Amino acid sequence: MKKNTDAPNILTKPPKVLLTALIAGVLLHLWRPIDIFQNPWIAYGIGWPLLVVSVLLAVWAVKTMNKHKVDFRFAPVRTVVTKGPYALSRNPMYVAMALLVASVGLIINAEWLLVATVLFVAFIHINVIRVEEQYMARTFGDDYKAYKARVRPWF
Repeated sequence: MKKNTDAPNILTKPPKVLLTALIAGVLLHLWRPIDIFQNPWIAYGIGWPLLVVSVLLAVWAVKTMNKHKVDFRFAPVRTVVTKGPYALSRNPMYVAMALLVASVGLIINAEWLLVATVLFVAFIHINVIRVEEQYMARTFGDDYKAYKARVRPWF
């Protein structure tokens, strides 16, 4: 397969990793349930608000990218977006995805999904963020390096 030099060329797209984490966590919970809390109402009370935060963060990140005319689906990037949630995190969409996995785990009181959240974050950081950051540094040079020095990869 020919590599595109004007794209990050990541191993796999993050939505696939997200779905894999969700499905694996749910299947493991169905196979060998391990509850997080003895009282599931505690999990609901934390999980549902976290789910709302996850969705709102994802919507905010996508709207910010659209406002700056950046295609977030791994097309060539023409600008570094530093506004909105990107002023707080270099990867707010990945943060939203991680929060989604964790929130589903809390809502169904499944410890396996919290494990899946940790594995999701590790996989995305190593196999996606590092590759994207190399691409961004090559493409934008000092502008991206200054942004990277100012803003954390996660929250």
